[in-house]
Amino acid sequence: AALAGLARTPPLSPLSPPFSLCSNLSLTSITSPSSLSHARFPFVNPPLSSSSARVMASMSIGGGAPRRPRDVGTEEHVPPPTTEELTVSHAALDGASPKKLIHFVHQTQEARISLTENFDSRFSDLVTAGKGEEYPQLVEQFKALYAACDVSLETIATRLASIPAGQAASKVVTSIVLEERSRADAHLQVQVMRQHKSVAGAAGEEGVADTAEALAMVEANEKSHISKIAELEEELRAEAADMDD
Repeated sequence: AALAGLARTPPLSPLSPPFSLCSNLSLTSITSPSSLSHARFPFVNPPLSSSSARVMASMSIGGGAPRRPRDVGTEEHVPPPTTEELTVSHAALDGASPKKLIHFVHQTQEARISLTENFDSRFSDLVTAGKGEEYPQLVEQFKALYAACDVSLETIATRLASIPAGQAASKVVTSIVLEERSRADAHLQVQVMRQHKSVAGAAGEEGVADTAEALAMVEANEKSHISKIAELEEELRAEAADMDD
């Protein structure tokens, strides 16, 4: 009943900030992430705990095709990193070349992907356990973590802008931040509409076809943001390839 109530709430406005209207969202069943190998996120402020380090694993540091959240097998959750662990250290950036700063951008993006995998798997757990009332708290927890990723990228963009060779890359990083905020909204809209469709179909309600059409629209919107982010990240790689170490 709790999930059904959440499922009938309206989707987010596309103009709302990411994760800001959690009371309007519903849950959807998404598989949880596979177990992650140990890794470290080098530029964070304090040393990572072993649990947080596992969240950062599978990060293709410094290149390779960008990944987006994926469906994977069910495993025990690892705790997400803290906002402090996701916030770029000014000491790490001091004296860093534009190429190194871009390297940090890709690390931040991979950390964001791991966060989304962790977030989605917890969606699934709340659905399975029938604990829809805990969803707003979960959204608020991850809202702060995504914001930390944004702050890190904005800090890097500012550093790049202060270096003549990094000014073009700075604009790309700023565009990534804006696209990621829109993608976060779109991702939550997809979650809402999936639950709308699931509940409507199970109850035999009218309008299932309309709900399916609405779901297809928000899924297409999210994919468009993902594609744009991938293009921007590739543009950054091209910028880095032309830079000196």
